[in-house]
Amino acid sequence: MNSWKSYFNSDYQPSNESCESISSKVDFLIKELGIFPRDSILDIGCGDGRHLIEFAKKGYKCTGIDFSTTMLATAKKNAKAANLNIEFIEAYAQNYVSENKFDAIISLNQGAFCLLEDGDNCWAKDMAILANMAAMMPVAKKYAVTFLNAFYLVNNRPHKDLDLFLLTAKNKANLTERYYTPSEVVRMVNRIGLKADNIYKINDSEWKAEPASFDTKEFMVIGHRKDHKGKSAKTKTV
Repeated sequence: MNSWKSYFNSDYQPSNESCESISSKVDFLIKELGIFPRDSILDIGCGDGRHLIEFAKKGYKCTGIDFSTTMLATAKKNAKAANLNIEFIEAYAQNYVSENKFDAIISLNQGAFCLLEDGDNCWAKDMAILANMAAMMPVAKKYAVTFLNAFYLVNNRPHKDLDLFLLTAKNKANLTERYYTPSEVVRMVNRIGLKADNIYKINDSEWKAEPASFDTKEFMVIGHRKDHKGKSAKTKTV
């Protein structure tokens, strides 16, 4: 069995984040993504569904995918308890492409990115996820994804524990995590038809429109789908 899949099916402890914190983060995403009630949103690596449930409460049409059977069961249970109609699909992010187009796509807090198995190509897997995202987004629609911050890794972990060439490290469960620099992510999204508009630092307690920094473990990239000729929408870009 996939080791990350096994981890999320058995060992992972669901978040105990407060409803107020989740609501605040979703409000931040709604503003940054420029979406409105009844718009469709896809959460790649939705986990226990806490963000999608909040989006659904605010009137959005929600779809979530995840490879963890256990976490999807929790998500479905929580959505049913809240009397919300959310589509949950068990799938690997690098393999999933829907025929539907979404008004916004999100992937948050290592929901899909930065998780490596032994033998994975450390660039190809995440590039495949980004390419799938681009295929499911109309031109000018927006996305929000988070990545582990390579600068934080280098500044806060003993170098003997790191692969500084690949920018990887083992977590407490001895599973491999890949860290990225913001400039690397900008190059990645540009290659497959997306554009990075803003890169923000994020922390566990709240999300704000503040520039990425060295001192937070994750950063968030918010951007949009370019047209088929590679032209970008008229937005502020980095």
